[in-house]
Amino acid sequence: MSEQNNSLLTKEEVAEYLNMTDRTILDWAQRGVIPAFKIAGSWRFRQNDIDKWIESQRTGPTSENSKNSSIQPKSFRSIEHEGEILNCVNAILKSMEDTDREVWVVANFSTEYGDDIAKEAIKRLSNQKILRQKTQKINGNDIVILERKR
Repeated sequence: MSEQNNSLLTKEEVAEYLNMTDRTILDWAQRGVIPAFKIAGSWRFRQNDIDKWIESQRTGPTSENSKNSSIQPKSFRSIEHEGEILNCVNAILKSMEDTDREVWVVANFSTEYGDDIAKEAIKRLSNQKILRQKTQKINGNDIVILERKR
């Protein structure tokens, strides 16, 4: 593999560089996971882009920052926070059971549980294909609503 950062690499060279299989590199390139481009039907990779991509995947501090004592670990959701999200999910589901309505106003849940909790609850229900979030004009105002998916 070339030492020059701007050199173009084949999928085999990238696989060797990352200690992975050619097939994984090809799959990642096709899905846009890793920075790549095609030239005459063959995938190519810039070493500089691969090195930047590797850095973007880092979960810990960089080697320059490891001496810095002010580094704080990334925050994580507490059990209480997760419980609030689940309570909001259950409240949304309960409101859907108790009525034949097809639409709910997001602000009702945001007011009760907070914006970040309601947003995460709605995201989970959207991912499960239970509801979808839309914006609707009511009396000239944009209102964010939840709509039951059928």
